[in-house]
Amino acid sequence: MSAYVADSLAYSFLETNKFDIWTNCSDVPSTFPLTLTTTGLNKFFPGLSYNYGADLPINIEYRLESLRNFTAVQDSQELGFNADLTLRFWVQQANVTEVEAIVIKLNDFNFLWTALIDNMTFSANVTSAQIGDLVDVKSATFISWELWAVKLLLNEGLEWGMPFFNSFI
Repeated sequence: MSAYVADSLAYSFLETNKFDIWTNCSDVPSTFPLTLTTTGLNKFFPGLSYNYGADLPINIEYRLESLRNFTAVQDSQELGFNADLTLRFWVQQANVTEVEAIVIKLNDFNFLWTALIDNMTFSANVTSAQIGDLVDVKSATFISWELWAVKLLLNEGLEWGMPFFNSFI
């Protein structure tokens, strides 16, 4: 299958379907270096705990906006693609409502992965994930952002989160 066909299929799929994956604060293992709470993420998003309250849980929504540039290397099991993603950080408030606190738009998120089909069972393993361009970070309660620091945080989270993600897929 050509890259053009794969790009076209991905475009058509995302035009007619919403593709969201969530990381709930309760999903993060205790060995992870930070917690998904307003206090745990406050060092990366200053004012988060002040504006919403200390130690409130945060869930992260990952919305796939586009897929393109599919690649496959002959004689290799590794495949690749670029994606645009929107990350939304939702603070769970005491009254059980969720408030959208932060929105991050990413372009050219690069994935490399391997795929295996064994007896009609499909499995995949992400081997590399890297943020290409951090386009924008928005929040109703924050004004200035150090985009390089946010990109560093997200790439570190990818490195730590890859084994969890691979167990999910």
